[in-house]
Amino acid sequence: QNEGDFVDLWTEYGWDSTNYNFSNIANLTGAPLYFTPAGNFVGNLGSVGGAGYFWSSAASIGSSAYFADFDVDGLAGPADDGNRSFGDSVRCLLR
Repeated sequence: QNEGDFVDLWTEYGWDSTNYNFSNIANLTGAPLYFTPAGNFVGNLGSVGGAGYFWSSAASIGSSAYFADFDVDGLAGPADDGNRSFGDSVRCLLR
C-alpha cells in the first residue's frame, strides 16, 4: 500500500495508527491543518459536516486512487483507496 504524505502529516498531529483515530479531532480540523468535514459526492451529497474525504496524488490499481478520510468523532484513515469517480475534496495548501 502506498501510504503517502497523509500518514506522515497526520502522525505528526496525533493520529494513532493502532486505533486509526485522533484523540482530539481538532488537531486535524483546526490550525494549522484545517481539514474540513465537507463530505463527498457519490451521486448525491453525503456526510457533509460529519466527515471529510481528501484525494491523495497517488493512484492505486485500475480505476482506484488513494484518499484520506475522517469523521468528526476522530476515526481517521489516511491511506484508503476508492474509485476515482467519487467526488472527494482536494486539499489546497495555499492559505
